[in-house]
Amino acid sequence: MTAPRVKTKHDIVAAVEAALLQKLRECGSIARVDLARELKLSPSTVGIYVSRLIAEGYVDEGEQVTRKFGRPATILSRRPSGGRFVGVDMEARNIYVMSVDFAQQQIAHRHARLTSKERSTEAVMLRAETLIDDIGRGDNRKLLGIGIGVPGKVDPVRGVAVHYKHIFDWRNVPIRERLQQRFAVPVQIENNVRSRALAELWFGRAKGLKNFVCVVLRTGIGAGIVADGQLARGMDNAAGEIGAWQCYLPGHSDTNSVETLESLASVNGILERYAASSGVELRTFSAFLERLRANDPLAQRMIADASQVCGVFIAQMNLMLNPERIIIAGDVVEAGDPFMQPLRVAAAAAPSTPMSSPAQIELSELGLFGGAMGAAALAAQAWRPAR
Repeated sequence: MTAPRVKTKHDIVAAVEAALLQKLRECGSIARVDLARELKLSPSTVGIYVSRLIAEGYVDEGEQVTRKFGRPATILSRRPSGGRFVGVDMEARNIYVMSVDFAQQQIAHRHARLTSKERSTEAVMLRAETLIDDIGRGDNRKLLGIGIGVPGKVDPVRGVAVHYKHIFDWRNVPIRERLQQRFAVPVQIENNVRSRALAELWFGRAKGLKNFVCVVLRTGIGAGIVADGQLARGMDNAAGEIGAWQCYLPGHSDTNSVETLESLASVNGILERYAASSGVELRTFSAFLERLRANDPLAQRMIADASQVCGVFIAQMNLMLNPERIIIAGDVVEAGDPFMQPLRVAAAAAPSTPMSSPAQIELSELGLFGGAMGAAALAAQAWRPAR
């Protein structure tokens, strides 16, 4: 049995500096004296750490602000030129990549749509590596870390993607090891729906909330659950894998019409149902949306079915978890009002109890790059100065 690693003085220093930088990330800017109070350290101790981080180019010291009592306060913030982080959000049909500076301001983003021939492990990984290279071209800020939002079941401790049925041979993929060897920086890995939930927590509709659910509808369907301020992963890192949730087609309740949430409301499910009913195979969800906006009756029926099923499911999730808010994100919501309005109606009409409040449903404002934004923030949050 390997003995636990003993923390050194350098480890302790790095941990305090990481906490200091984390507080600056949360606040945007903060006075030295307030920073010391937040970290429960003496002003002189904080001054030592801050001076080193300023000298190394990670922190900016702004102008002094007059206070009601005492000396003027010096304002601190993270320096944008201190480095950059890259976030990758991958699934079967798309890869989204975003780079942010050290102050977590967006620098650039990239998107690759994967063809059916590219939906294999090696093809997806090669495309992701190419995008990471491309997004850093011409940027002289040092790459400090990479965050990866991975589809399906993951093991974030080992940095391994365990399984995802929509990409061929996606089993026990050593993503962290591969990317750390390729780019020589720390790599953080998380389920892509949970990284999207983190983006909502840090930047989006869930900012300041302790209990919420982020439901993401795209090739598959998943839920990122935050309870009492903590991200729920479950015993086997499989919390939120809701695609197999059983449901009925709207207007049906017989046992022969039992479906799954994913077969009715995911991108794959909607496209497959459309092809089965029309004989026309649409290769992208954008092509489906074109038909929807052209008032194609079949497309309207498909999106209405998906919307109503999601509304009932959301009402059930509201009863089970009692969240402050349920946030809807992903490609399917690009359908707009034809999807969201029936969803709200179905959720409101579903059975409830006097003890539960109605589901507070919000549409994400972060767009299709929200998952990549969350993955970049995951890398930034985990980063520590080398000591």
